Amino acid sequence: MIREWMCGFLTSQAEQAFKEGDYTRVRACCQWVLHEQPEQLQLQAMLGEAALAVRDSFTARSCWQACVDANQQDAQAWFNLAKAQIQLADWPAAEQALRQAQALAPQVAEIQQSLAAVERMQTAVAAGAEAQTPAQNLTQAVNDAVANKAWQQVRELLANPRDRDAQGQRAYFLATFYLGLRDEAQQLWLPLAAQERDPECLAAAVVLSLEEQQLNHAERLLQRAQQADASHVAVRLAEAVWYAQHDTERAEKCYQQLLLDCPQEPEVALAVGGFYAQAERLAEAEQVFRQALQRDPRQAAAWYNLGTLLLTYRHDLAEATQCFEQAVERDISNTDYLNNLGVCYRSQGLLDKAEQCFLRILQLKQDTASAWRNLGLVYGLATRHVDAEGCLQRAIALQPEHAGGWLELASQHIQASAPALAKRYAEAALALEANSYTYNVLGLACVHLDQCEEAERHFNQALSLAEAEQQSGPLINLAGLYSSTLRIEQALEILESHLGEPGGFYSNYLFTLNYSPDLDHRQVLAGYRRAVEPVYPPARYQAYANPRSPSRRLKIGYVSPDFRRHACRYFIDPLLRHHDHQRFEIYAYSDVRFPDDITEVFKGMVDHWCHAPGLSHEQLAERIRADGIDILVDLAGHTAGNRLHTFALKPAPVQLSWMGYGYTTGLTQIDYLMCDRQFLPEGYEDAIAEQPWFVDSPLFCYQGNDWPLAEQSPFKRNGYVTFGCLSRTIRLNKHDLGLWAKLLQRVPESRLALNTKTLADPEVAERFAAFFTERGVARERLLFGYSSPAYVAMQDIDIILDCFPHNSGTTLFESLWQGLPFVTLRHRPTMGRMGATILHGLGRDEWIADTPEEYLAIAERLAGDTTALGDLHGSLRQEMQASLLCNGAAFTAKFESAYQQMWQRFCEVNAEEGSA
Repeated sequence: MIREWMCGFLTSQAEQAFKEGDYTRVRACCQWVLHEQPEQLQLQAMLGEAALAVRDSFTARSCWQACVDANQQDAQAWFNLAKAQIQLADWPAAEQALRQAQALAPQVAEIQQSLAAVERMQTAVAAGAEAQTPAQNLTQAVNDAVANKAWQQVRELLANPRDRDAQGQRAYFLATFYLGLRDEAQQLWLPLAAQERDPECLAAAVVLSLEEQQLNHAERLLQRAQQADASHVAVRLAEAVWYAQHDTERAEKCYQQLLLDCPQEPEVALAVGGFYAQAERLAEAEQVFRQALQRDPRQAAAWYNLGTLLLTYRHDLAEATQCFEQAVERDISNTDYLNNLGVCYRSQGLLDKAEQCFLRILQLKQDTASAWRNLGLVYGLATRHVDAEGCLQRAIALQPEHAGGWLELASQHIQASAPALAKRYAEAALALEANSYTYNVLGLACVHLDQCEEAERHFNQALSLAEAEQQSGPLINLAGLYSSTLRIEQALEILESHLGEPGGFYSNYLFTLNYSPDLDHRQVLAGYRRAVEPVYPPARYQAYANPRSPSRRLKIGYVSPDFRRHACRYFIDPLLRHHDHQRFEIYAYSDVRFPDDITEVFKGMVDHWCHAPGLSHEQLAERIRADGIDILVDLAGHTAGNRLHTFALKPAPVQLSWMGYGYTTGLTQIDYLMCDRQFLPEGYEDAIAEQPWFVDSPLFCYQGNDWPLAEQSPFKRNGYVTFGCLSRTIRLNKHDLGLWAKLLQRVPESRLALNTKTLADPEVAERFAAFFTERGVARERLLFGYSSPAYVAMQDIDIILDCFPHNSGTTLFESLWQGLPFVTLRHRPTMGRMGATILHGLGRDEWIADTPEEYLAIAERLAGDTTALGDLHGSLRQEMQASLLCNGAAFTAKFESAYQQMWQRFCEVNAEEGSA
């Protein structure tokens, strides 16, 4: 079934390409479909017409021959077959086809005219009068292009096989080889192999044979090349490549001697640097490339190779970008240089620059599938999903057998919130290549379709096919599913057993550890220390040049990947908006890879803005020190895109964490974690690695949103109270669910609404429902599903139930904003106290419980006073707006006072250092 769908997809792509005159896409799509469905004559005809238009005569002849074989009465097919024969100068075959067409359509004048022209041509040929039009200066033009190593120009000059004499065949072969078209070069070498004496051609053939692992054949070719000219640079390079297969010490000597003898030859430095890079002798490879550029900075290829080295092995995105810029500046028509530069720009969120690189490639060569794919990825990141889809579809149309293209389109549709199509594209990729990565992407599509049980099967299949180094993705995804479906112990077991491995295990372990329902705060912190210590570097900086004046204007730096349309913006905004810029100079270090309109708003709130995605952790640390930041504030914790590696280096004298994560970072290099006494009660200071810095409650300030309020409370519509929770299912466990089951038994006729994405999967919903039915709660009292945005679900809820031991976060603020009271249990610091700090800031401590029994009593009391519930529904937003929870100016003043006290403490402790 999926292959039939793929045929339909590619047929539509072929039709679109035909309208656009894009023959390469037409050909790729039609050939794939015809391989699957050879009876599709309309595609034979479409391909035949396109081939005629671009003078691909052999393809045209094959297509129209298939058409006439299928229908001998089709005059147009016979006529088109004749056109193909005319292009091939096969006059007898053309005449025969035209006579068939004439017999079927004698009234068509064009057929008559073509037949007469063919008859005249045959007469001329017989008389030896066929016109000859050789290119007058072709040989000289080819020689000049070869001398300048303009290999693409050589290919263009000799594109017609009829123009290639023996010298032209050699030149065309070398051009193909040097341009990296290895398969074609192998075919071109075959007719040359027996008699060829040109040393450069023989050297190229040596490399081709080595790439095919034909070592004996390569040795014989090398001997022939050395007999022809042992001193030729290409021959000596081939000799070094040959030795590199079995005697690296001898190969290195060959390369070093070449460097001594031919330092000005660009290909020598490239080859030697490549040899060292392949041997992972990276410092030596880098030195070779840099020395080559010192001798001649015009060498585009050396800039390109240096950039590739820095990007691949050093992961130095910033300097690699500069190298690729230098390469492109010197050769703006090299698609490899443009491609790597575009990828670097894309990785830094410089989407406009990336777009220009890929568009330039497509101007040079419209049928470059990789450029279409990369351009599609750029548009996807810019949320231009329609444009992204069009580009990725073109890439698939050009390379239908490339499973990666289908997977990229699947990933794009996941990003564009179109998981049904994403799943279809992933299934298409699976039909082409059943590997671990394909199953993993298919599993992700199912997750986004809320088909968690099926996703789990795909992740397990991905694991069964994965090599050890490929297992991280499916393992982490599988752990995520377990943690969200009442199997958090299994999730932690997976993540903890892979803690020392790359791929993100440690960060997912930390995230999941927070939600474990059976660990106390000391056990959680111990897990953090165990996971964090091997990952982060020790502090690099000990001394700071910041003036030790407690009263001066302080430089405050905020570091976050969430200066964008993200839930964190509702809490960051009130702080940045109300800063006193006379007393504080505000810096933002933004790791937003793809800025949006909210990013622009944040830019206007600060004195200095640094777009940081292209900076390594070390480079960002140096930038922070150069800016003279006094207090550096982490707004992300261990969430995606964090810069804790930079904080670990300790670039600022005072460092603290707040808001984005809600728990310890586990890093002692971060001096403080912002807390209030609800968040971290007295006696629990051992729950965090940092020192707590206490401010008056509340610890957070909420900006609010423009969600509409429901006209009346749900109880008035339904006649019964509905409890609800909108938290992610990772927070749901046997403790809070068990307590809620007791609550439903205590409040007759009440309902429980759990509204979250995971529960949109009926199988997962029933897994959770079984927990309640086993405890005597009827299934019809359970309202499980998912709706978005959250206020839609809130319109059907009277009272929100907070989770424990890990409380909800943003949804608690949103609940109050929508007129819904919530009940919370003060539990494990710190995220088990989030609900308490919110309610204490609102002045509603009566909704805070210290025991499970109190929790039940508060919820039962709220449910029993439906009049008060109705009143709260209409008044709670105004109450919230009038409270400290929404007082941005007071909140910022509180934080600014904390900053000044932190700095004064630093100055007192470090007074003896002065301003050194």
